[in-house]
Amino acid sequence: ILDAAEQIVAERGAEGLSMREIATRIEYSASGLYEYFSSKDEIIQALCAEGFERLTMRLRQKINEPLPAQRLIESALAYLEFAAHHPEQYLLMFNSTPDDDGFCLEQLDQNSAYGLLKQIIHEGIDAQVFKVREEYGLEEITYYCWALIHGIAMLRLTLFKREESAFDAFNRSIVEQAVKGLT
Repeated sequence: ILDAAEQIVAERGAEGLSMREIATRIEYSASGLYEYFSSKDEIIQALCAEGFERLTMRLRQKINEPLPAQRLIESALAYLEFAAHHPEQYLLMFNSTPDDDGFCLEQLDQNSAYGLLKQIIHEGIDAQVFKVREEYGLEEITYYCWALIHGIAMLRLTLFKREESAFDAFNRSIVEQAVKGLT
């Protein structure tokens, strides 16, 4: 069910997703899908959860540098790469909230890309690579980095989706300068 839903989202975006279309893809009755998922929204939430897991796995695979500043750059670039290679899933992940309340930062800390980013920054602070100051510590730096990376990813997938590949080098430079500013 989720594989079919993911294919539909990749082809048509979230707007093209329906219980009937999923059922047609897997040669199942639409009413039979309700044995597994109570609604299209529940399927979307499962796709989002799977997307966040994939994003975290991608970061873990791509981060190899021992130095915190380089690891932070690697994680940012892996994040941007994930968004570029899975645009519809990425947009779905961030345009769908689990419920009306959304997420809180504490939820993101647990086994997530955000938690991994926070861990890298924490190690950088401990190694005195990243500088903290009053009212600008681990939480603020982590949120700043995530907001920057996510903002770049969203702009790349929306307003700048037709830009040439040289734009990716521009984005890399922005990430590198942001990390340099933390040292």
